[in-house]
Amino acid sequence: MRLCTFLDAGRTRLGSVRGGTVQPLDGRDVRDALGGLPAEAGDPLPLRALRLAAPLVPGKLLGVGHNYRAHAIERGVPI
Repeated sequence: MRLCTFLDAGRTRLGSVRGGTVQPLDGRDVRDALGGLPAEAGDPLPLRALRLAAPLVPGKLLGVGHNYRAHAIERGVPI
């Protein structure tokens, strides 16, 4: 089975690719299918008409202190 994430009305949705169509599934991204395949949620859509998105929607972005000049100087790390 091939899963995809696509954009629909400004939000991401999970889908199952079946030939030239995508069957929408209950879920936001591929992570929602890890415990089992979610239920179908609507009629199949033509794959060519969809805008595909990244398979996973990021939850957090973390920065490492050495990315900041003042912190690197404080720690004595070369810039």
